[in-house]
Amino acid sequence: MKILFEICLQVTNSLRRIFVHKNQSNLYMKNIVFGVAIALLLTSCNNKAYTINGTGKKMKDGTEIIIEKSLPKATNPTAIDTAKVTKGNFVSEGEIDEPTLAFVSVKGKQAKFPFILEHGDIQIEVDQDSIFKSKVSGTFNNDEFQLYFSENVRIQRKIMAFQQQHMAEIMMAQQNRDMGAMMKLMGQMEPLQKELSTFMEKFVKEHTKAFTSLLILENMLMSQQKTAKELQKMLSHLDADLLKTKRAEAFTKTLKDALKPQQPTSAAPTSEASQKAPDFTAKTPDGKELSLYSLQGKVILVDFWASWCGPCRRESPEMVQLYKDFKDKGLTIIGVSLDKEAAAWKKAIASDHLDWNQVSNLKEFQDPIAVLYKVEQIPTNFLLNDKKEIIAKDLHGADLRKKMAELLN
Repeated sequence: MKILFEICLQVTNSLRRIFVHKNQSNLYMKNIVFGVAIALLLTSCNNKAYTINGTGKKMKDGTEIIIEKSLPKATNPTAIDTAKVTKGNFVSEGEIDEPTLAFVSVKGKQAKFPFILEHGDIQIEVDQDSIFKSKVSGTFNNDEFQLYFSENVRIQRKIMAFQQQHMAEIMMAQQNRDMGAMMKLMGQMEPLQKELSTFMEKFVKEHTKAFTSLLILENMLMSQQKTAKELQKMLSHLDADLLKTKRAEAFTKTLKDALKPQQPTSAAPTSEASQKAPDFTAKTPDGKELSLYSLQGKVILVDFWASWCGPCRRESPEMVQLYKDFKDKGLTIIGVSLDKEAAAWKKAIASDHLDWNQVSNLKEFQDPIAVLYKVEQIPTNFLLNDKKEIIAKDLHGADLRKKMAELLN
């Protein structure tokens, strides 16, 4: 950074010598040209620099603000700076090669506010009492992100209001395992979910240069709102410069891999003669060790999930009914949780009535079982026969039920 500054300074001085001429009659015009040249030079010399100018509502001096950025293939964001609040303000400076997802949070508080870390002056208003009331602006991608975020929050609040209004009915349906009641409630909430998905699709279509559009497509893949083929088509309509970013290139590869014919042996040893699922051992919620190979069943479903995974939790009612319908016919399920907190894991098991085998190492995507099975997103599942051979992967909903009926009826 120091060397770059010195180079800029040397070139600036050279320009000054060129433009200062003995003939003072043209000095005014020369100063204008000189000013433009300097402005262009400084822009080129600082095309990686960013400055975050933040304000912290009701924050005391010395309050620490954590800046984190998302790294490729990393489960959790990495802290890159800590700034201290002085008279309600904080500043963070650095360099960034290209736009990336980042987060700002108050030390000691779990909630994080997302923003786009990129070249330029970024303005962030941090609300420590309600982090999602924070606002970001100042650069193209952050203005675009705030536009999306504000509308997304508005729709999400409507969904949360519906859930709170019908909480008693939801709890009763779960306790009684009343699939009819659950399906009715899900049907009533469907228009709100549709409103959100329609807004997301429209945003991507109309904001082809926005980094946020790429993040939306990633979210659609994780939540299974769209197929990989549909997302590949949507991705192709984004701006060419956006598609050159590392995140876009990684997502493009993810979609290509998803569209490849599924190889049942992908998690098994490479030997052609063996398609066996690798064995694993982990602790159950009560602290006992349980291995895959100790389980018996005509069909064994290895289900990777987590309490924080929305799509996983939405699958729970169908999974409960599936287990109820096929457990006496030979179905065995083992859930592998990619949770980090034991309390959240156990609470989700109880709340969703997941009455089958459960194990976890509480290491999220660094869980050795997830690494062994090359799990990079959830929900993901593997279907095994009685010889512990992988016979199918990633079947959900009606497809999973149909396959189960073929194998066990």
